Amino acid sequence: MPSLDKEKLRDTKRMRTITGPQWKEAIQKLDKKVETATALVVWFDNFGSRKVKDRWDDLDEYLKAPQFDEPSPEELIEALTKCYYTPERARTRIMGRTK
Repeated sequence: MPSLDKEKLRDTKRMRTITGPQWKEAIQKLDKKVETATALVVWFDNFGSRKVKDRWDDLDEYLKAPQFDEPSPEELIEALTKCYYTPERARTRIMGRTK
């Protein structure tokens, strides 16, 4: 079990090295059906908790964007894996932790 914790810690550190422009570029390559929903998840996970002085505004346009399609959980998981999330992190983020 400790190796799993080390793996998650490495992944968390890796995610913190991704810049705002890198997130935006990856999101803009997605199918339009999942683009806004994916951007909102990424914003919440990686942008939302930043202090004002450290704030990234790269995904702000998605906060007000209309979302016409609601992607399925599977579509959202797939989109997140195209945006730096590991399959496990994406699945856990969308489906929650399973025992």
